[in-house]
Amino acid sequence: MRHLVSIEDLSREEIEEVFGLTDDAKNGHIRKYDELGLKAGLLFFEPSTRTRQSFENAFKELGIETMGFASSAGTSIEKGESKGDTVMLYVKSYGCNFIVVRSKERGVARYFMKLVGDEACIINAGDGANEHPTQALLDLYTIKELHGKIDGLIVGFMGDLRNSRVYHSNLLALLNYDINEIILICPETLRLPFYYELRLKMAGVSYRYASITEWKEIIKEMDVLYVTRIQKERFSDPLEYERVKGSYRLTLESLDGAKDNLIILHPLPRIDEIDLRIDQTPYAAYWKQAENGYWVRIGLIEWLVEENYG
Repeated sequence: MRHLVSIEDLSREEIEEVFGLTDDAKNGHIRKYDELGLKAGLLFFEPSTRTRQSFENAFKELGIETMGFASSAGTSIEKGESKGDTVMLYVKSYGCNFIVVRSKERGVARYFMKLVGDEACIINAGDGANEHPTQALLDLYTIKELHGKIDGLIVGFMGDLRNSRVYHSNLLALLNYDINEIILICPETLRLPFYYELRLKMAGVSYRYASITEWKEIIKEMDVLYVTRIQKERFSDPLEYERVKGSYRLTLESLDGAKDNLIILHPLPRIDEIDLRIDQTPYAAYWKQAENGYWVRIGLIEWLVEENYG
């Protein structure tokens, strides 16, 4: 059974296969799997808007029945049922072939993968501050779609690098490509966890940290700038969050000197870290990015169906 728990579960060749299926879907060539009688459980123990909705729409477009919940509220989790038992209910009793899971606990998707074995395909839709592999897929697809390539680019990541599962999956995904350089812009206390820096070093990827005081120079270099909010829900110490919130904000004026083809990404939701005026510029790629969530998840599901049930 092929699962998608980490973006490292996919090779570059396999990522490109997913992108090819995504291109086909965008061009109107979408496969239908009604005759297979497949079912998908969307188990969002942590609330979501874009990820859950795009998965639900993608499964339905492919003729795969969906069931599940958008948060733990109102489920037997509130009565004390374990998340493992909830997952097994959807696999054993409801006959789900896919389990898409989002949870606040780091590593829970891998635990579910070991729990269900070959009985269902686990897709990680975000596990705490660990990873969000399908977000990384749609991010890379958007970069490739707008720049025509991923190799040779300079990519900047700005914000909370310590707690952002989006950044963690993106950095691991970029190890498959010949990136020119990665620029990491964050408060000192929100630098990457050791594991991700180690992976960058082991892969020989050129990367460096930059401070906001260097902004005028680094904005001139970047082909892609990825921005995220400072994630309050990932901080165990509220005072630490108060010290760093609002420390980075992208304004229209701060883009003076940027390359004409710079694209700005954001996984959404945003708070105040991107000036609303940037929405009206060619730099703003986050709406296209959100739209691509649906198409890339169609491509991914098709790929997983062919790998596991084709």
